[in-house]
Parts: sequence; C-alpha cells; structure tokens
Amino acid sequence: MFTVGSCTVLYNPNESVLTNLNSYSNCVDVSVVVDNSDTKNEISQSLKNDPNFIYIDMDGNKGIAAALNKGIEYLNSKNIDFALTMDQDSLF
Repeated sequence: MFTVGSCTVLYNPNESVLTNLNSYSNCVDVSVVVDNSDTKNEISQSLKNDPNFIYIDMDGNKGIAAALNKGIEYLNSKNIDFALTMDQDSLF
C-alpha cells in the first residue's frame, strides 16, 4: 500500500481556500499547507490551528518553488510515497 500527501501553497488566502482544501484533503493521508503570505489573516490562523492540516509558515513570500519545496520536504520526512501539489485556487 502507498501513502499520498497534499502540499498546497497559500498566498493571502480567502474563505474559498477552505472549500478548495476540503475538496481533496479527505482523499490523502497528510495535508500540508505552506503559507507564503507576508501578513497572516484569519484564514491562515484557522488553518494553523486545525489539526487536520500541517501548517508551515514561510515567514513571508519566498516564491512558489520555495514553498513547494518546503512542503515536499515535510512529506518526504514522513515517508509519503506520492505528493499532490496544489495552489490555493485549485479545486479537486
């Protein structure tokens, strides 16, 4: 059996992000959100406190590639076999 994780990059997320994340978070074993926002808002805070997501703060916008790399590094550290990469606008 194999494991699948998702890595979603956030940038100044709005409420639609929660719908998008929930469209695929139950299809994977681990859901990582990497926040690339300069300023954190209430959506960032809700995800940070949600036990269904692993929240990684990039401490500002480091670019989508750096954010994806950080999320994939986390998934690799947990021996996840496959990664679904998404951005906050993606709906599954």
